[in-house]
Amino acid sequence: MCANRRASFAYRPALLVTLCLLPIACGSGKVRVYPVSGEVFVNGKPAQGALIHLHPRDRENCPPAFAAVQADGYFQITTFSSNDGAAAGDYAVTITWNDERREDGETIYSADKLGDLFSKAETSGLVASVKSGKNELPRFDLK
Repeated sequence: MCANRRASFAYRPALLVTLCLLPIACGSGKVRVYPVSGEVFVNGKPAQGALIHLHPRDRENCPPAFAAVQADGYFQITTFSSNDGAAAGDYAVTITWNDERREDGETIYSADKLGDLFSKAETSGLVASVKSGKNELPRFDLK
């Protein structure tokens, strides 16, 4: 199996556009969000560059939220604007971790370093709850 896959990661630009348009699609009233942060580690080391997504279990409450993991493993969740947080509620959590590089003007993503084990909300087994106020999620220690 080839480590570089172009077609299977072509969805990323579309995903970002979708996430940007979600506030419009979720109705005229902006959902209140609360600060959410945490850490992601894999085999005891920070998962720098991994992407974490919070998928709301209550679809009425919209919208999903996301973050990129920093060099020290720390992340801050974004819904509408940078690091603003997530709406109160329960979430399924997904984490993907791909390397990215440029080749001949194209962005090429590697296969998920986590073997797609945590890439689907239905099967990741990872969950989070957000409450009003500041939220520090328990550290995600993946193997």
